[in-house]
Amino acid sequence: MNQNHKMNSCYGILHPEIIKISQLTSTICQRTITSPEIEQLAKFCLKMAVTYLRILERRGLRIRETQDESEFQGIASDCIADLFIHDKDGNLIYFQRYFSSRLENNPTEEDMFLALRQLITKQVQQHLTKLYAQRDPEGAKLIRNVRLTANRFNELQLNKDVTGEYISISNPDLQGNIKIYRPDYAELQNVFSLIFRANISIDKLVYQVLAELSAHFECDIEASIFDLVKLIRQFRAAVEKMETVQTTFDPLIVQKELELKKKLDKIILSLNKKIAEKYVAKNKLNLDQGIAISKALKDMSNDALSGERLDENFTYLQKHWNLLTREEYFNSIRKIFEYFVRQFKDEVKKSIINNSE
Repeated sequence: MNQNHKMNSCYGILHPEIIKISQLTSTICQRTITSPEIEQLAKFCLKMAVTYLRILERRGLRIRETQDESEFQGIASDCIADLFIHDKDGNLIYFQRYFSSRLENNPTEEDMFLALRQLITKQVQQHLTKLYAQRDPEGAKLIRNVRLTANRFNELQLNKDVTGEYISISNPDLQGNIKIYRPDYAELQNVFSLIFRANISIDKLVYQVLAELSAHFECDIEASIFDLVKLIRQFRAAVEKMETVQTTFDPLIVQKELELKKKLDKIILSLNKKIAEKYVAKNKLNLDQGIAISKALKDMSNDALSGERLDENFTYLQKHWNLLTREEYFNSIRKIFEYFVRQFKDEVKKSIINNSE
């Protein structure tokens, strides 16, 4: 396999024109890069980020909120945006810092491709960490706790590659056996069913699962942190379901829920009036945009009433705003929408407190 083909197949990218990364990065560091060259690099980085996001989604990570293919482009754009921040003279300062020392060693084109791929992978992982923390605070907390487990046991360590993030265990009793095995989801699930208890701490659970697998396969084990978190949530949910006591029909509870619904409806009507008078009438929003915000708030109201965990703000609005991208959301509408979301949540909290008295 020749070098160019090998380079382009690292991410499964088949590019009709071989991009000379070493040449582009050299012009960046020499501060002579042109606008067309920046555009060429941006398109290539975007394609790498999209490809990596697709790989992660095929592995089971929840990347997109919808089935819209264009969502990959929006998320990938957010991932690499910081790389193209420039100073007042138009210099790409992030790329300059990253590549200047690497160019001193006369790297090959493949070396530079791998360095760029590593950079894009890091940017995507960092952005997804922030994104998941917004979408799912509970899941982000579980991920942090699983990572912290590696600090509490000498035999454990964290590893990353383009397929994801892993926690591994080294078995000192297996001298000379350097084999590392990655158990699949079903194998992890089987061990969870043996070890999981409602009151077990996350660090003990993760350690015992890895130790059990290491003993069974007689080798070092490297498990996906994503799979571990998914299983922790699955088993916790099962325990909670078993512990839930079926309550009998209570007319007083039904009456309170009806009263709460009326209050939530009044909140939505009040916010709709404000949207119409202060934003649509004053041309800060057009009519379709105002309706989209109103419908998104109504969806939030329904979820709050049913006890559902609220989704990310963008997700609610995108459902009713045709072709809304994350870039457009953050640049033009986020402040307005989140103002109404805060007002809605504040009023909901007051209503729930008053309803429980």
